[in-house]
Amino acid sequence: MDRPVASRLYAFTLSLTSLVAVPALAADSGAVVEMIAQAEQKQSQAREQEHAWSVTNDYIEEARRQLDDGNVEAASKAAARALKSANVSLEQAAVEADAWRARVPGS
Repeated sequence: MDRPVASRLYAFTLSLTSLVAVPALAADSGAVVEMIAQAEQKQSQAREQEHAWSVTNDYIEEARRQLDDGNVEAASKAAARALKSANVSLEQAAVEADAWRARVPGS
C-alpha cells in the first residue's frame, strides 16, 4: 500500500475510534444549537461527496430530542458525537479518494 494512503488510513482509523468516547463540549443550549448546525453543515458536505453516514443523522436527531426535553448535557454529547461523525465521514471521503487505487490493479 502506498505510504501516504497508509498514513491517511491510520489517521482515519484513529478518528473513527474516537467516536466511542466524545466528551460533553457545550454547557448551554445556544452552544448545542450551534454544534448541531455545524454537524448538519458537515453532513451536507459529506452527502455531496457521497460519503455521508446515516448514523450522523441519528446523532443529530438525538441531540435535538434531548435539547427539546431540556437535557442540555445529553444534547451536548449527542451533538458532539454528530459533529465528530460528520467530520470523520469527510475524512473517509478524502482517504477513499486515493485509497481505491491501491485496491484496483493497474490504476
